[in-house]
Amino acid sequence: VLVPHTHPAPTYQLSAFKKKLRSELKLSSTERLTVKRLVNALKDSKKRKILKECYEEIKNSGSSHCHNRVSMSLYSGPTPKCSQRRIQIKNRYFRQSIIYFKYSRHNMNGNGGWIGTGDATLKTKFVRKQWVEMYNPYHKLISTLLLPHHGSWYSFHRDLLNYPNLRLCIASAGKSSQHGHPHEDVIKDTRKFGIEFHQVSEKKNTRLDEIIIIKP
Repeated sequence: VLVPHTHPAPTYQLSAFKKKLRSELKLSSTERLTVKRLVNALKDSKKRKILKECYEEIKNSGSSHCHNRVSMSLYSGPTPKCSQRRIQIKNRYFRQSIIYFKYSRHNMNGNGGWIGTGDATLKTKFVRKQWVEMYNPYHKLISTLLLPHHGSWYSFHRDLLNYPNLRLCIASAGKSSQHGHPHEDVIKDTRKFGIEFHQVSEKKNTRLDEIIIIKP
């Protein structure tokens, strides 16, 4: 199952957002706001800037300082009904080439859920609270977590490491990030919880393959 989540905005703000989108795209009352119209607008650099500014209707300074508030998270994995199946995970970490690698193996006893957090601002309590509530039905199934905002300390909270079957945390960040991602304290906290940490960068030798084997 795929379970997306974006921090919800009040209905009146969403309505204002859509109204401004329609206005900027010059749609009449009888024309629909479709994906095709948005895609065509995104191909134009001037219209992209206008569309970005529409986020101001959802969050003040939303298109400049708080745009991460609307970043999407995604759970990908089994449902609780599948939790009795035997699942084995092999994580392959490439070090020097596509040929040579080492791997770790985990018997997950029916887990194997993966969750990406995008750039969600999960250090913020009320944002994290709704995020946790959304994924609570899957909390025993999560084994792999992509850390928010490239492993930034300002988006991370230790509550993210409380999942009982979490075995691996990944930070997607450049090899020499100018922002210092992933933060060294995020890495330390992850390892304190007994969770394996891996950074994936633009370098091929940081590639990670996760292989899920479902046994009868």
